Amino acid sequence: MDYKNYQPCLDALEQVIFQAQDTEKLSHFDAYRGRLKRAYAIQDKHGLDQSSEISRIFEGLDELSRNLANKSFDQFCDAIKNQHDGVIMNLGDPATLDLEDYDECLETLLLTSGLIGVSVTTTQGCTDNFRDNLKRRLQAVLASFSRIEPHMPATIHLKASIEKDLKNKVADLKPNKLRLKTTDVLLTVIADDGDRLERFWDELSKVFSTPSDYCFLVLIIKEKTFQSPPAITQDFPPPDFERKHVVKWVNAVVNDLTQDRQQKRKLILDWTNSIMQGCSCQKKQQLYPDRVYEHIKMSLETLQRSNNSIDHLYQFFDEWKEIYVQTPT
Repeated sequence: MDYKNYQPCLDALEQVIFQAQDTEKLSHFDAYRGRLKRAYAIQDKHGLDQSSEISRIFEGLDELSRNLANKSFDQFCDAIKNQHDGVIMNLGDPATLDLEDYDECLETLLLTSGLIGVSVTTTQGCTDNFRDNLKRRLQAVLASFSRIEPHMPATIHLKASIEKDLKNKVADLKPNKLRLKTTDVLLTVIADDGDRLERFWDELSKVFSTPSDYCFLVLIIKEKTFQSPPAITQDFPPPDFERKHVVKWVNAVVNDLTQDRQQKRKLILDWTNSIMQGCSCQKKQQLYPDRVYEHIKMSLETLQRSNNSIDHLYQFFDEWKEIYVQTPT
């Protein structure tokens, strides 16, 4: 077991505590989760035994779970895992694609408290993956500041159908004022209209105008090209993948699939070439982000269905080639 296995359980327990609006228990929970993540990281990276520390952390989580959910932490985790059909993949996912170039800007932003808006123009197929990727980069930056991972409210889609409901959407976010006393908040907003986004931002600014101890970072995914409101702090460049990003991701996944050195080398090369051949655009080194995400998602689904069969993965490569490599884009 590692930290990833417990992530759904921790997220669910966090929601139970948050709904109870118990600031003290929330603070204890955030501390336990941060300690657990560090303990597993030390154990995995340096090989140092952290079993005693992990046991102490689980004792604390067990007490919280019994107080709030009337069941032990193990029982709570079993219930959550059953809701997810018992499937927790340990392999890499699309969210681990490269965003390292954003780190310096993120560090600057997260040193600021209060409401901050950043925007990026991307296509609809990239939205979830880009958001998850940025969340990981945020977690890495926060860890360097010895701060815990951010809380993520449900994504808000600013479509025309909710035009009259903007104030209610913002009102639903008010409980995060409590959250900002103990941790950072990362909200994703998907927008396709500049005027609607600006009205939403004005309402949000009214509610979160008072100073806070932590950062309320609003990540705005623009599905069309338009001017961001003046109050938005930073416009990021859109996702831009190259071969080096693909190789880095494939390496990480293949290391989980096989320990055979010769097989590993061949699979890394073949998997990278499959992505490059099917996802390249006219600029030789650049790739279509949507298609890269699609390839990775389908690859992982193939592995999951076949119990990590490399033979089945190669069958998928052949099918992908028939669809995308022989058909002009």
